[in-house]
Amino acid sequence: MRFHGEYQHTVDTKGRVSLPAKFRKALPDEVVVVPAMAGALSVFSEEAYEAWVDSLFTNAEGENTYDPMDPKAAMLRKQLNANAENVSVDSAGRITLSAKKRAQAGIEKDVYVIGDADHIEIWPAAQYEEQMGEFSFDAFMRR
Repeated sequence: MRFHGEYQHTVDTKGRVSLPAKFRKALPDEVVVVPAMAGALSVFSEEAYEAWVDSLFTNAEGENTYDPMDPKAAMLRKQLNANAENVSVDSAGRITLSAKKRAQAGIEKDVYVIGDADHIEIWPAAQYEEQMGEFSFDAFMRR
């Protein structure tokens, strides 16, 4: 399943956020939540998370280049997995974001839940609106 769309949601006092119904249908009972580079949180199925990590160690020919004897590669893989949290999707289609994950992303209450192909992103509303406001689709297409 490919995830698409943009949805506004609220994180409740217990740190739970409801996932869009269209997304829930495609997700397993447990997902992996990791910090995203731009300050959001990424939500993957276990399979998609493993594929994403593997892609970071894949060369242009599609060969896995991970070498556990390479200290930089080993540290990167360790950091990726140490910062990943397995989270259950409850019967109401919500996931609980830990206090640590909310702090890492600057999430307090209002969020955007967006589909980004193979994963979902959860953004603090103000940050998402700011970044989207700075992006011009027309200017990008004219490059």
